[in-house]
Amino acid sequence: MNYRQFFSSNQISIEQFSVLLVRKLYNGNNTRAGNSGFDIEKSRIGNIEVKSKITKGVGKASVVHCSDSKFKQNGMTHLAVVIVDPNTYAVKESWLLDVELAMQLRKSNTKSKYIPITEIRKCAKNTTKGLIEISEELNGQAERLISI
Repeated sequence: MNYRQFFSSNQISIEQFSVLLVRKLYNGNNTRAGNSGFDIEKSRIGNIEVKSKITKGVGKASVVHCSDSKFKQNGMTHLAVVIVDPNTYAVKESWLLDVELAMQLRKSNTKSKYIPITEIRKCAKNTTKGLIEISEELNGQAERLISI
């Protein structure tokens, strides 16, 4: 059984699925309880906050919320945005942004302090520095067999 089959058949959250895939891809560890700045620590690229959205329905991908705590000193160094089909658990779109680009894209003049998905897509299309597309890699991780 692979990760995608396990998570979808056990109806485990898209959020947990996304964090697992990013953690596996970048060889990181889950953060300690009570850390609100990021989800994955000590990865080969730094501390990663993972934001996941679904392709349709409630929670559909339009913005990702990024509070001030994500940008604090010793907070995230990268933001992974993962958009998943809730029926198949296929990663449809996914990007890794460095913290500088995430700060630049964040709409901090609003109460919710969000990053519009449309802005991330524009950066990806323009191959903006500080952003890489990681959907293929995450789908590869989802297909890996679970070792028991």
